[in-house]
Amino acid sequence: AEAFMSLQYDDPPEVMMLGCKKKGNDSFVSGKKNVAKNVQYYRDAINHYYEASFHADRVNPVEEGYEPEKDEKGQPLEDGPFYTKEELDVVKATLCSNAAMAHTMLKNWGYTRQDATKAVGHDPKNVKAWYRLAKANQMLKKWEEAGDAIDSGLAVPGEDKNADLLKLQKLLESKIRKARQERQKRERARAERAVKVKGVWKHCDESGIGLGRVPLVASVTDEEDEELGDDDEAQEARWHNHFPHTGLLPERSQIDGEWTWPVMFI
Repeated sequence: AEAFMSLQYDDPPEVMMLGCKKKGNDSFVSGKKNVAKNVQYYRDAINHYYEASFHADRVNPVEEGYEPEKDEKGQPLEDGPFYTKEELDVVKATLCSNAAMAHTMLKNWGYTRQDATKAVGHDPKNVKAWYRLAKANQMLKKWEEAGDAIDSGLAVPGEDKNADLLKLQKLLESKIRKARQERQKRERARAERAVKVKGVWKHCDESGIGLGRVPLVASVTDEEDEELGDDDEAQEARWHNHFPHTGLLPERSQIDGEWTWPVMFI
């Protein structure tokens, strides 16, 4: 985008956007037709789509039903085309999805995933983008994310029978199911550990036991750790102990209620 910003453009961004999109389409078609399988056509297509996306971000959307002012002769003072925000989002989604399509031809699965994600962010109804996102996640062995993309694509109105998505769903069915089961297992284990940590925290607080500042358990998840901040209630999921320790949580006896601390010293 920075490279495009340094250039000067004579035409309005709407015109530049459509022109670059056409160049991208032409380059992609040339790549498909090229007998020598010259991948440079796809690289050119990607660059054209990215430039078109740059210009799309420069377009100022108009209100629904907008009509430009006219001069004394009845001619519009502004040249079109004009786009509402919703229409512009659809165009942006198409550009990102097309870039993802070109990346698939180069087997750039990380970039395919990135551009397809942007596409569905602009327009969640872009079923082609959902398919490309699912395909990229398949090739990156991100099975659960692939399943989520397939489900989202099939949830688009009128696309519940989409042949490409259904075929991919059937192909990845067992891997997706296994990945989801493993995630649920991790979440259950994390929840059980969180309960134990809170029990230890409560016991120490009630018994006046001072804990050190070295974290044995930082938080329930890494993401939540960043969000805890100074929230006292949220911090209850956090506790500390002195090193050296075994890495295990203290256990409370079911018989006498006494605690066993798995540390070398306290």
